[in-house]
This record gives sequence, C-alpha cells and structure tokens, in this order.
Amino acid sequence: MLDIHLKDQTVVSVSKFEKVVYSMSGSRYELSSEQFDSFRIFDAATYNFEGSNKISVRGDQILFVELSNS
Repeated sequence: MLDIHLKDQTVVSVSKFEKVVYSMSGSRYELSSEQFDSFRIFDAATYNFEGSNKISVRGDQILFVELSNS
C-alpha cells in the first residue's frame, strides 16, 4: 500500500502499488516498487502512481509518501 500525503492534508492511497511513472522537463522516468528507495519528489514533475488503482498528482502538491507492506 502506498499512501500519498498531500499538502492540503488529504491522503490518497494506491493499493498493490507496482510503480510510479513521472515526467519532468520533457523526460519520462519509471520506478518499480522495488526501486522506490530512490524516489524523490520534484515540484515540477507530474507523478502517476500505479497499482490496483491509478493516481496522478503534481509534485508541488505532495508533502510525503509512505510505502508499507500491507
């Protein structure tokens, strides 16, 4: 489970998190759940978190993310 804590105090969740795809400055990046320890939040990036559901959010809206094994 991946919880995305937003700056407006809401939390959105991605169950069965598989990967995050993000774009920044015209380049596309992809990190699997196994590579998530190298994840960084960039204000100018748009993130697409994918699992059993998909959530798209801009980096400047994210406060922090939390990945758990549940």
